[in-house]
Amino acid sequence: MRIRAGLLAFVLATIACNPTGNPGPSPEPLADDQTLSFPIAQDVADFDPAMISTAADVDILRNVFSGLYKFDARLRELPDLALGQPTVSADGLTYTFRIRSDAHFSNGDTVAADDFVYSWNRAAARQGDYAGLFDVIAGYPAVANGSSAQMSGLAAVDATTLTVKLGKRSGYFLPLVGLWPFWIVDRKVIASAGEDAWSTKPETLIGSGPFRMSARSQGQSMDFVPVSGWYGAQKDGKSGTLTRVHVEVQADTGTAIANYESGVFSLIGYGRQALPPAAATRYTTDAKLKGQLALVPLGLTIWVGFNIGRGPFAGIDAGRAGRHAFSAAIDRKALVDALCNEKTTCDAAVGGLVSKGLIGYLGDGQDPNVKFNAEKAKAEYQAWDPTGAKVKGLN
Repeated sequence: MRIRAGLLAFVLATIACNPTGNPGPSPEPLADDQTLSFPIAQDVADFDPAMISTAADVDILRNVFSGLYKFDARLRELPDLALGQPTVSADGLTYTFRIRSDAHFSNGDTVAADDFVYSWNRAAARQGDYAGLFDVIAGYPAVANGSSAQMSGLAAVDATTLTVKLGKRSGYFLPLVGLWPFWIVDRKVIASAGEDAWSTKPETLIGSGPFRMSARSQGQSMDFVPVSGWYGAQKDGKSGTLTRVHVEVQADTGTAIANYESGVFSLIGYGRQALPPAAATRYTTDAKLKGQLALVPLGLTIWVGFNIGRGPFAGIDAGRAGRHAFSAAIDRKALVDALCNEKTTCDAAVGGLVSKGLIGYLGDGQDPNVKFNAEKAKAEYQAWDPTGAKVKGLN
């Protein structure tokens, strides 16, 4: 199954690009209150990048924190706090990153290379659910087991130069650096507010992202405002109209839909919140409502695999016919119709394991291993196991 998110949203503001040079329609005046509001199913569990463990929390906090790189909607990795791509040594072990000199935390503290050294060492030492991502860096095991406070592979050469030495060549290292455990935190704030307290209060939840928290009622709501002078803001004066983001914890999706339709919320679906079945049907079938629905691939594929090490499907070649017969017997369309809430939560993965829109997608219906054919499946199965002995007792 390919996982998706259904997002409902009214048009909040439009920035038009007119390449023809002809005058376009006059823009409508913006409302006085430029607040974006939406619900989430449950409160953020932990605001500390070192301890974040759910995708929904990442979706919220990527707006508060940042790192060397980030991913766009097509999962292309782009520089964020880094200036371009790193320089990599001939042996593939040492990466040198140049850091932008105009970056600041939301409280005005300057971002420097030693903030990465501190933040990454801290995240490795705290041993959150994703601390193991630092394992590729030389010296990680010593920090993980508490025998050292510093990974030997990290060094701040100067204020804008960071070097990272790996324990072994790892072609996947650069994509790791774009993930949330590699976001930076402000060591001055943590030293002042306390290791366990700094991330619990709006005034000390300091990051280097485009927004900062301005208010929070635990378990109920939180508010964010844009960071003045954020390094990533457009310099053309055409952005920055959003003045506040209000996030409300609302587990009941039926109530969330009602609040959206009455204008309380600007959108729903952010933070991996699925639409209730009745709403999914209305917004996918009603021509007037359909324009408010956007389906966003989440880059996540879930599948059921065969045990090729033991049992009737064992062996790359020996069990191939049986595996193919069972796969061909699955009507994926029927599964989607039964489970995917009008395709607003998932869809059949018929283009390979990679989500549509990403590099590696085979094309709609182009995965030859997932085509449903009941008659062919039955014939293949009977040829592979004519007496039923191979699958006897299988459950």
